[in-house]
Amino acid sequence: YAMLRSLEKTPDENDLEIALQGNLCRCTGYRPILEGLMTLTTCGKISNGCTMGNKCCMKTKKIENGDKDMCNSSEFSPYDPSQEPIFPPELMLTNEFDKEYLIFRGKKTTWYRPTSLLELLKLKYKYPNARIVVGNTEIGVEIKLKNCQYPVMIQPNKVSELNIIKKCVKGLIVGAAVTINQLENELKKIIDIIPDHKTKIIKSILEMIPWFASKQIRNVACIAGNIITGSPISDLNPIFLAARCQLKVQSKQNGIRYLKMDHTFFTGYRRNALNPDEVVIDLFIPFTQKNTFFKSIKQSRRKEDDIALVNAAFYVEINISNNIVKDAELVFGGMSATAVIAQKTKSLIINSEWSESLLDDVYLELLKDLPLTSNAPGGMVTYRKSLVLSLFFKFYLYVCNQLNLTMIDSHQLINGNNVITHNCKYAQYHNIPSNSSSPNDAVGKPLVHKSAIQQTTGEAVYCDDIPRHSDELYLAVKTSIHAHAKIISVDYTEALSQPGVVTIVDEKDLPGSRNMVGIMPIKDDYVFAREKVVNFGQIICGLVAVDPITAQDAVKLIHVQYEELKPIITIEEAIKNESYYDGRCAYFEKGCIDQGFKESNHSLNGTLRTGGQDHFYLETQCCIAIPMNEHNEIEIISSTQAPNDLQESISHCLDIPANRIVCKTKRLGGGFGGKETKAFTIAAPCAVAAVKTGKSVRCMLDRHEDMLITGGRNPFLCHYRVGFNEHGQIQALDIAVYGNGGSSRDLSAGTIERCVTHLTNTYYVPHIRISGYICATNLPSNTAFRGFGAPQGMFFAESIIDHISRELNIDSNAVRAKNFFENGQITYYNQLISNFTAKNCWDEVLERSKYTLKSIEIEKFNRMNRWKKRGIAGVPTMYGIGFSGGSKFLNQAGALLLVYIDGSVLLAHGGVEMGQGLHTKMIQVASRALDIPAESIHIKETSTDKIANASPTAGSFSSDLNGMAVLNACEIIKARLEPIKKRNPGGSWAELVKTAYFEKVNLCASGFYA
Repeated sequence: YAMLRSLEKTPDENDLEIALQGNLCRCTGYRPILEGLMTLTTCGKISNGCTMGNKCCMKTKKIENGDKDMCNSSEFSPYDPSQEPIFPPELMLTNEFDKEYLIFRGKKTTWYRPTSLLELLKLKYKYPNARIVVGNTEIGVEIKLKNCQYPVMIQPNKVSELNIIKKCVKGLIVGAAVTINQLENELKKIIDIIPDHKTKIIKSILEMIPWFASKQIRNVACIAGNIITGSPISDLNPIFLAARCQLKVQSKQNGIRYLKMDHTFFTGYRRNALNPDEVVIDLFIPFTQKNTFFKSIKQSRRKEDDIALVNAAFYVEINISNNIVKDAELVFGGMSATAVIAQKTKSLIINSEWSESLLDDVYLELLKDLPLTSNAPGGMVTYRKSLVLSLFFKFYLYVCNQLNLTMIDSHQLINGNNVITHNCKYAQYHNIPSNSSSPNDAVGKPLVHKSAIQQTTGEAVYCDDIPRHSDELYLAVKTSIHAHAKIISVDYTEALSQPGVVTIVDEKDLPGSRNMVGIMPIKDDYVFAREKVVNFGQIICGLVAVDPITAQDAVKLIHVQYEELKPIITIEEAIKNESYYDGRCAYFEKGCIDQGFKESNHSLNGTLRTGGQDHFYLETQCCIAIPMNEHNEIEIISSTQAPNDLQESISHCLDIPANRIVCKTKRLGGGFGGKETKAFTIAAPCAVAAVKTGKSVRCMLDRHEDMLITGGRNPFLCHYRVGFNEHGQIQALDIAVYGNGGSSRDLSAGTIERCVTHLTNTYYVPHIRISGYICATNLPSNTAFRGFGAPQGMFFAESIIDHISRELNIDSNAVRAKNFFENGQITYYNQLISNFTAKNCWDEVLERSKYTLKSIEIEKFNRMNRWKKRGIAGVPTMYGIGFSGGSKFLNQAGALLLVYIDGSVLLAHGGVEMGQGLHTKMIQVASRALDIPAESIHIKETSTDKIANASPTAGSFSSDLNGMAVLNACEIIKARLEPIKKRNPGGSWAELVKTAYFEKVNLCASGFYA
């Protein structure tokens, strides 16, 4: 929206992608977002997700697979800026105070906003340790996440000398407060008006800026802030060092001086050569000469919005007549506490010929210049060392290209030095909905998500958006700073003395077993730590205050003394100490494992690992507990996937019946399993605090708190031995898997169970033995996570297939073909395989994707290209849905259907809407069953006073379970209306309902399915 309002042209595809930088999607996917917004760009028409591109039948008019548009673009209103709502005048930026010297005084910080350079210098002289802040992109992080306190902050945005960009004879002068986005815009203009040979540094800056953080950060972060912060992985500092830029600094006492950005500028980690009272005024960026070459390169895990693993900037001046290097700078970031100039390598290069014979000597010297210890911060030591050599080689190839040197075979040069960027590509396969006999039938139609408009306009209400009660309190949590330790003492004195602090809640408020929560019937998770902490981030207590800031500040003043105990962190440590929950918790054996190995011509052993993962739902854990102050009633509004489980936990903690507790959930901002059991983490403390104070209590975890406290995907370790014949057919598999459960059982038993039932994926193994263990460690307790153990199991299966293919030197797909299940076979967990379609599906995918042809083309490409490689791979999957094993009782659901006199329908069911469109699907089911328009049906929320004993929204089964319950409720209503419909077959739905009401027919129905 900001892009549309600010750009002076119609945006193109690249503008759109830049505008979306820093915007995350965690569920729906980026394709529909891009396709929708693409209609506002010069691209115009939606792509319809067709993978055929320009050969799409909708463009060629040759109908092959159907010609239905996903939507009717003629219905779109053209974008007209003049029709935009008027921005509220009271919120518009005003220049009323632009020329005034402003001071804001807070409890801990005084903020100065000078308007002249003299005022700025006086302030820095008076407060030499003051922080100068422009975008607050670094200081804000330090205050919020590192608990740094800065009594004085100075904002120089209105100092004119710091906001200039000026071209002079030898280069550019850039004001210290100029933002990176402003610099980018001005540099684009400048390169159009000066000779090309002068712009090599400028072009390197422009090439790097799109990979510097995100658009939002670049809009506010300034040039001097990036320099003075001195991050060793800054994307721009290596350029400034290699370009030999110069800083103009000034102080009130000593006036102006100029600092060269050379090897003496950065004096240590985030330290530099400026004096405490000095202020950066501007940066000088020189123009380049015809015989100079400049390049900057960044290597990170992701292309956009990611910090560098290693980055570099290179400058060489070469005598064109003999290719002798006259001058050079080689600067690397990510290899030390500061950006480093490779001095020895630089000396080696100068006066040497720029040729292939130089490379080996340069590589050896670079490794000496840039040593990394095995425990260097950031890890990946070997890879980072290799990147140093790789980045220099890219620069070497770049210069060779510029000089038209042909000393390296042409096939080696291909893709060795160029960075190719592509616009996003996306595809969607979809079925064309069939024509239904009823115009009201919504099943199979691509209905818009019921709250899509509210969510895209920001009007959708999530838990923390609910307006505060007038006397509402806020809870902040104190967490452990040790993984395993005895609690010697907890001192609340200083925290309770702070204005606005109301009370503390801790384990004393939950005597005995009331302090224990968890999955029925096992309760081994603590609401508050008791006597000792068992993981880093465990909640020790909650502090209740009048507002979030007071609570979060005061909770830091709670002092805890610990006696550290030895923790168990890794799976290997747990195995060594035999630290398991319930011993061997999963075991399967089929056939005769010893006989299987005897019949095998080959056998292999191996060890496999999968790491942990954080859910990173966009909405963190949130809860509001509202005491009714009558009959011990309490209402819990929570961002939970399992309102019934939360109700049971609160009932247990407060020692009151479940019928006094109502848990409600309107929608989640993502869940992915992380809000199935972990909602009690803050809901229980909030409920305790609400009962204790008699007031509404709210808590929403900050992102770092949420990631610290809640746990995530279970890391797994797998040891296997596999026996197979010369064709790759598996005869025997002996495998043990270990999951890191963390500090409590939570759902780890279910995760292990699902993992071990997916350990052969789509393949039949006649002789098999599987053991599964949950490791008890001192990590935050791990929990449900998308896939719930199945991805780990299938990964192990496919890794074993790959191991076999490499051992036999045959294609992995040939190994897969030899091992697919066949109808009539029985799995090791005693399920009969019937209607097995995975093999047919697999063959169709290979055919439609032209897998074999592409594999041949890729093999040819890789032979022709030394530095850039391509690959193609595919794996089949067989994924079980629903609840199994000891959780089969959860395969049940309820629904409540309320029909009103006007014919409108209010529907409730036990599932939770978390972005997956569950409510929309339930409306489609009811629409078909009742033969009424989807617009006549509304779902308000999920609540335990509408649907009792609902199962968690999990297991990829919620649509199936709740849909059948909804169907059951609809059929009950239809049966009651059937006599009336027989008397009036042509009557509308509204007429039938009104007649039923006057005939005293019950228009409410409770549906159930199991």
